[in-house]
Amino acid sequence: MRTLQQAEAECSLLHDEVRALRAQLEWFKKQIYGGGKSEKLDRLQSELPLPELPVKAVEIEATEVKYVRLAKPKAERSVPAENFKNIPVKETVVIKPQEVKVNPEAFVQIEKNL
Repeated sequence: MRTLQQAEAECSLLHDEVRALRAQLEWFKKQIYGGGKSEKLDRLQSELPLPELPVKAVEIEATEVKYVRLAKPKAERSVPAENFKNIPVKETVVIKPQEVKVNPEAFVQIEKNL
C-alpha cells in the first residue's frame, strides 16, 4: 500500500512533467505560428481544446484528395550548333618542311602562343 509521502512525491513528479510538456507545447506553437512566419496564429485557434485535435486529424485523413500535375509546355531547345555559330574560329596551320617529315626525331617543335 502506498503511503501519503509516496503519493505526494508521485504527484509532484507528474506536475513537473505537465509543466515541462506545456512549455514544449508553447515552444512548438511559437515555432509554427510565431513571429516572422508566413502563417499567423489566429486568436480562435489558440482557444481550441487539444483533445479535439486527433479527431480532426482523423477526419482530414479520411477525406480523399486527388492532385493532377499540369504539364508545362516545354520550351523548344536550340541545336548546339546554333549556339556557337557567332563565335569566331581561329585556325592554326602547321607547315612541316620535307626534312622534318622524313626525320622528325632530329627536330624539336617550338610553339609560339599569340
